Amino acid sequence: METIAHYLMEDVKINQRFIYNQMVYQGLYRSIVIGPFQRKQDTDFPLDSFYNINEIPDLTAFFKEQRVAAIHAHHGKHAVDVFPLAMQHNLPFIVSIRGSDGSAQSEALYNRNFSRYRSIVNHDSLFVPVCEYLGNELLKLGVPSGKINVLYGGIDLDVFPFKERRKPSDGEYVIISVGRLVQKKGHDTLIHAFKSVHELYPNIKLKIIGGGKERANLEKLIRELDLTDAVFLLGKMSLFDIAEELKK
Repeated sequence: METIAHYLMEDVKINQRFIYNQMVYQGLYRSIVIGPFQRKQDTDFPLDSFYNINEIPDLTAFFKEQRVAAIHAHHGKHAVDVFPLAMQHNLPFIVSIRGSDGSAQSEALYNRNFSRYRSIVNHDSLFVPVCEYLGNELLKLGVPSGKINVLYGGIDLDVFPFKERRKPSDGEYVIISVGRLVQKKGHDTLIHAFKSVHELYPNIKLKIIGGGKERANLEKLIRELDLTDAVFLLGKMSLFDIAEELKK
């Protein structure tokens, strides 16, 4: 069976199960993972075949022995690091595009991403954005339409089964937001918007799941807006803990 070599710059994070699932449920291909790091012993994401690329003495022999049919970089920013290997060993190259790594929405992003992918588009390559919007952005960056294939991120319905929602008997509504506490996620905008809603509907609550360097700033904002009894920062959670919160 031919193999896809998935390239990561670091171990799979707790909020990246979508990447893990894409690697291990490959279907027609066997999967291996390569990257310049040591894996942790205690991880929620076991991998049958991980290889520290810095410890492989002969990559030509390795790719042949593993029957590698293509290399898959799971972030656009990592593509630059591993693409020379694909070119050197004449292997097709796949790039997953998940956010700003596929954006042309500012001059800085356009210049960065156009430069990043300029060589890759001339290779035997495939760009896999997670939505049509990013697919259209890639077109602006000079990626030919024939090298773009939108692959939507799936939801594990065993973890997130459908549940009919009903108006709560006590009138208390809860909004849940999930995302890292970093500036680009816009939690400050969310909290300001929630303030307006809360003034009209005092029984509404906002729970934010995620960790990050903006936590102290968001805690300060919550205090300034007098929302300490209505907005709660729950910190990092596993996928299954998030599912439990949503069930409530």
